[in-house]
Amino acid sequence: MGSKEKKIMSVKIILCVVLFVIVIVSLFILMDKGDIKDNSPVNHKVVEKLYENHGDNKCTEVIKINNNLGISEIDDKVLLYLIFGQMKNDSVLSDSISLEDYKSSALKVIDEEYIPLNFKYVFEGYQYSLNDNKITRENSSCTKNYVTKLYGYSGTDKLELDVMAGYVENGKVYDLNDNEIGTYNENELNNILDKGTMQVYNYEKVNNNYKLVSVGIK
Repeated sequence: MGSKEKKIMSVKIILCVVLFVIVIVSLFILMDKGDIKDNSPVNHKVVEKLYENHGDNKCTEVIKINNNLGISEIDDKVLLYLIFGQMKNDSVLSDSISLEDYKSSALKVIDEEYIPLNFKYVFEGYQYSLNDNKITRENSSCTKNYVTKLYGYSGTDKLELDVMAGYVENGKVYDLNDNEIGTYNENELNNILDKGTMQVYNYEKVNNNYKLVSVGIK
């Protein structure tokens, strides 16, 4: 190789190194500005934590989701089901609950403007009523036990949870359309719920917390 070719080769190598350095520096600048998002798969523990608000609940008022709805259109009792599930996880359910404690749990599920502030809602055998900035409860009875299973999930910053749902009554398992799908057996319930009613919950990551933004069907 002649001296001319060596000079050309050296120039090419220098240009490649400079270009590489520019790319690396640019990436660091973008990361500092928050323009690069982590698109790695969501941790299963995050999904399990969200699903805890959908867990099996005895004598709980549940509304079947029939349409794809944005957060502002969702029935309050769908929101209350998730909020009270969060309140259970936060260990704040009692005979008397302050509005502050209620809102603290609710804000982990939805934005403040969508928090129901006028309700009577049955959750796990109690009817909860919000009056005068305080929630009180009294015993309630029912014959149906709501049951669910986490069927699937997808997404990262925008996360979709697919939940199969049904209820147990008089030893039989039904989907949310009141169709019998099996005879209740604790060991077989997970398989039986494969024939349940799918309810879709969509969340969006906000400051490392996932909040409900819509619900739907498949």
